[in-house]
Amino acid sequence: METPLEEFARAAKVEHRIEECFQRAKGQVGLADYEVRNWTGWKHHQTLCLLAAR
Repeated sequence: METPLEEFARAAKVEHRIEECFQRAKGQVGLADYEVRNWTGWKHHQTLCLLAAR
C-alpha cells in the first residue's frame, strides 16, 4: 500500500505546528522550568503548561 504525497505533506505541516507549540510553551509558560521530585509532579507541571499555552 502506497501513501499519497498529500498525506506526507499534511504530516510534515502538523509536525511543524507541534514544534512551534512546544517552543512557545517553553518561553511563555515555563514548560522547561520545572523543579519536581517525582513523576506525578512532573506530569502535572507539563499538563498545566501545555494547557496554558493553548
